[in-house]
Amino acid sequence: MDKDLTSYVKVYNNWFDKEKCVETIRDIQNKEWHRHEFHYPSENTFITINGEKELDITNDSCSTSDFRGKIHNGFLGLVMELIPKIMLDIPSPPCIIYT
Repeated sequence: MDKDLTSYVKVYNNWFDKEKCVETIRDIQNKEWHRHEFHYPSENTFITINGEKELDITNDSCSTSDFRGKIHNGFLGLVMELIPKIMLDIPSPPCIIYT
């Protein structure tokens, strides 16, 4: 597996508008945040899997959601680009024969 970090880092110059970043940070600081929970419909319960390690989330909309969408789509595009490269470096699983 390629262990050189530069193989997995992509730099986008001038991709973030500084004023939009500041506006987004200011906007999300005023939102209502709560610990992420998983919903179990069969029991109609919500639980945290990792306790205090769960991330906080907000369901409130932001005035800068278009900017957050750009960040999300950029990250998703990068992940989709890297998956084939990573898969090529993973050795095939051993053959298992049951008798």
